[in-house]
Amino acid sequence: MRLVGRERELATVADLISGLSVMDRALLIRGEAGVGKTALILAAIEMARPESALIFRATGVQAEAEMPFSSLHQLVRPLFRAITQDSTTVEPSFMQVVEAAPTAGRFDVANTVIDAIERAALRAPVLVIIDDLQWIDEASAHVLAFVARRLTDRNVSLIAAIRSGYASPWDQAGLPQLAVEPLSTAEAAELLTLSSEPLDVALRNRLLIEAGGNPLALIELPKGLTRDQRVKGLLDHDELPIPQRLEEAYISRLDSLGSNSRQLLLLCAFDRTGTVEAVKTAAGGTWWFPDLVSAHNLDLITISGPQIEFRHPLVRSAVIHASGETESRAAHQAIAATLPFGSELWAWQMVGASDAPDDDVADALESSARRSLANGGLLVALQALQQSARSSRDTHDRWRRTAYGAYIACVGGQMELARKLLQQLKADGFADLWSGPSEVSEARAYAVAATAYYEIAREGDLSSSYRLLIATLDGATNSTAEWMSEIFDLTLLVCLRSRRKDYWSDLNTVLAAMSPPAPQRVLITRDALGDPARDAHGVAERIASLRRELSNDEPWRLMWMAACAVYIDDLPSWRSELRRVVEEQEVGGSLASYMTALVLSAIDGLGSGQWVEARQWAERGLTASSQLGFFANLVSYRAILGVLHAMQGDYQKAQEYIRAAQDWALPRRIGHTEAWTYFGEAHVELAQQNYAGAYESLARISAPGSFEPYQPMALMVFMDTVAAAWKSGNETIARQHLAAGKAARIDLISPRLAFHLAACEALLAGDLGRPLYEAALTRPGVGQWPFDEGRVRMSFGEWLQSHGQHEAGRAQLMSARTIFSRLGAEPWRQRAENALSAVTAGSPASTSDALSSLTAQERRIAMLAAEGRTNKEIADLLYLSPRTVSSHLYKIFPKLGVTSRSALHVALTEP
Repeated sequence: MRLVGRERELATVADLISGLSVMDRALLIRGEAGVGKTALILAAIEMARPESALIFRATGVQAEAEMPFSSLHQLVRPLFRAITQDSTTVEPSFMQVVEAAPTAGRFDVANTVIDAIERAALRAPVLVIIDDLQWIDEASAHVLAFVARRLTDRNVSLIAAIRSGYASPWDQAGLPQLAVEPLSTAEAAELLTLSSEPLDVALRNRLLIEAGGNPLALIELPKGLTRDQRVKGLLDHDELPIPQRLEEAYISRLDSLGSNSRQLLLLCAFDRTGTVEAVKTAAGGTWWFPDLVSAHNLDLITISGPQIEFRHPLVRSAVIHASGETESRAAHQAIAATLPFGSELWAWQMVGASDAPDDDVADALESSARRSLANGGLLVALQALQQSARSSRDTHDRWRRTAYGAYIACVGGQMELARKLLQQLKADGFADLWSGPSEVSEARAYAVAATAYYEIAREGDLSSSYRLLIATLDGATNSTAEWMSEIFDLTLLVCLRSRRKDYWSDLNTVLAAMSPPAPQRVLITRDALGDPARDAHGVAERIASLRRELSNDEPWRLMWMAACAVYIDDLPSWRSELRRVVEEQEVGGSLASYMTALVLSAIDGLGSGQWVEARQWAERGLTASSQLGFFANLVSYRAILGVLHAMQGDYQKAQEYIRAAQDWALPRRIGHTEAWTYFGEAHVELAQQNYAGAYESLARISAPGSFEPYQPMALMVFMDTVAAAWKSGNETIARQHLAAGKAARIDLISPRLAFHLAACEALLAGDLGRPLYEAALTRPGVGQWPFDEGRVRMSFGEWLQSHGQHEAGRAQLMSARTIFSRLGAEPWRQRAENALSAVTAGSPASTSDALSSLTAQERRIAMLAAEGRTNKEIADLLYLSPRTVSSHLYKIFPKLGVTSRSALHVALTEP
């Protein structure tokens, strides 16, 4: 029978199958139960058959939604058999990865599935079907969403169907969606006529109204009516939701089956493989194939060779709901008996078999969870940990697993779940337990870690988090205990964000007293992020020595080490790890690691001149953190975007982002974020040549003339601070800050800082500047930081012009203009352009015309500025505000073709 009223939907599916939909190879069909999603899938299968397509299918099972990778196994077994062209064997290299799916990295599993699909497509077109996505277990859903996003072969199509009203990891995948709506009244009437025997007019109208355009209801409800009900319109039942009504219609068919047939159907419903052989093995002595055939004859299942499929997902649901608790548990027990003892699949079937605590089940699930965590399978691990806690006999084990689950929930961005698990701990008698055996100590540590993580991420409460964390560290007797890593990391995070000297001092005291010493990773993090101007010398080499052993570490610990590269300017060497974490953790992984990787990628892009990418990373993080309630991360992205927009000249947008970040960070004393917002404010002023304003903002980060302790941003703004002080007339302070940089030996911390130090020496060298500029610009790796390079070249060009070396100056200015154009740094490009157009090579003939373009007020201000007076001094002399003086200078500079105060003296001298 044709699909009535589905011409548009069928055309969309046909375009996908035929390859006409070139850009997208996957389609998500969404609609209410019974609206025709499965019918469209069957139509897609029929479209693919003439092409001898290979069809692979997985269907979500509500009863197995908590069993990780149950749906994936449905799909991959026949897929892997197909690529070996053998019906009984499967290539080991593929199956090893997927059999280890609960403990293997999801990225590896997904790429293995993609590889297998592409190999199958070499033989014939491939159609992958995923039905009832709302009941696909979360682990499978994440992997399959990853697969769907990355299919590019026109010989491959993937169609998934999900019931309306259900959230799914696929919602984040950005796939094209096809909404299937109920049929119109005319279409519903046509379908009812085609699918049923003649009906009483009143009954027909009632069915049309109650079905509400739902095709499955229009087809199935009349099948349950007696002849008298159909002819006389006798229908006595209350109104029910359509899915429940249809489920009851299927249940009524089950009543005609014998008990053994129903038992076999229940085994089919709980079995993951969908094979006759698996059901036969689980049934044991009760197996009788004709009992299964009778269900096939009632159109409840289809048997195709070795495979069994339910006619519709609601049939599976009806089978499960029609069975009693005793029958369901017996079915799970029977399937578990066929699986290896202690395996994860065995453990989950045993969970279905009994609610009673079982240490074997609890241990198997915890072991599986920890293996999953080691490979990035965070959500899978979280499911297993929760069930492991519920299956624990021992109270201490239950506390430990629940607390660990709460911490993992935080790392995975499941903040509400973390809160509930902490409440569950308290209700279970844990709240007043602060000492005891090792298991309890570990439980306390993870509960503290989860509580602190929640407070930091959601509330920005650093002080209460710090008190919890430092007390736990202070009471620790073993710095190498597994749970100590989480406490160390969170304490370091609080210290970094707060910038409080007393916090760092307390932490240093605790670390110094620890025996054995704290892990090297912790000490490196402290030195790189705490007070790097004093402690980061040699950190790059120390990190390099740990890189190999960190490569397979949990993603959030890997990201901590990557963060250590920020102030030693080594983020480019971490790009592959950052991209991998973003790719692997975005859907269903460690969202904390994902957020950190986005922040670090944005900072890397900012420094390395990849500004388009930096903006994309930051905006991506902004959206995700807003949706998930990671407010502390939210302000970080806003601050970075503020800096980026300032450098590009979008001052209004920059100020919007900066103010939004400050509104959250300042009341909570999030000092690290505050420093980033002042960095952004400074670049708003630098881009407009308001050096006094830039100097004021930079001084809020670290007092010029020294490096404020525990202010890592002081290193990042070193060159800005010297330049702003010098160009605003604070020459003595500029020299003091340069001397501080030399005394701190910042050139030994990173090549970028060595470049900054050399450039500042050139800036302050006066008539001796040329060889110093040339030395600075030929330092190794200068091209890695194009914005810095462009600014130094422009400064050098101005110096050359002011010393009459116009040809050489023009070359430097042209290089600067090219760099700024490529970056999209519009105000800086315009300044270079003005300097180039104002002074021709070797001739100052335009000076007189330029001077005549100044107003009397502008000329007075220009003369005073050329004498070296600050904006405030000029304002006091002329009875103006400093901001008015800055505004006049902003107009004066392009008129005279200069970009700094140091060039004013030459420009104001008549030829």
